[in-house]
Amino acid sequence: MNIKIYQRGGFKDNHDVLINATEYFCKMLMSTRMCNTLNIRLEMRSTKLGKNGLGSCYTDALGSKKNKDFIVIVKRDAPITDQLKTLAHECVHINQKATNLLQYRLWKSDGKFHARWNGEELGVYDAIPYQDRPWEIEAYFLEDIMHKAYFFNNKNRPDLEEKIINGFNNALKYLESEHSNNYRNIVSKQNNSMGMTI
Repeated sequence: MNIKIYQRGGFKDNHDVLINATEYFCKMLMSTRMCNTLNIRLEMRSTKLGKNGLGSCYTDALGSKKNKDFIVIVKRDAPITDQLKTLAHECVHINQKATNLLQYRLWKSDGKFHARWNGEELGVYDAIPYQDRPWEIEAYFLEDIMHKAYFFNNKNRPDLEEKIINGFNNALKYLESEHSNNYRNIVSKQNNSMGMTI
């Protein structure tokens, strides 16, 4: 895995933590073999995300082309906890795109980008409400679990990290069963399915 970080201005002391967290999150989601093929450019920005944005993930590949090169933008001036949660969220998107679970296709017929999720055409990307996008539901569902696992890993608490990882693996199994179902169910069942109170 090749990770580079870019930032102009602002506080730069957390770069090692951000790179380490990106590696950790990707390894939670993907095989070592898949991780080794990725090129990730982390951009710490203050202006490109809009008023309420904390992060975004881009790739140039469209359709079923292999997605191996990613740009992840994280809000430069956000607290480190928010930056780490954002990184976890965006790493879920990296996994979705690298495994072709999520694809964007530019249709010649209407000149618009269409979203495809788990092989199903969902329609024009911009017409899908943000809160109903299955890739966003999945990323929000996993980001806190991933952040907690990383936190306990850094605190050298393997007992608590293992508990979180077990909850994470249960969440992944649940998501795999839900990929072909309606994702709104995930939001209502989120707290009941993981069994990980700490």
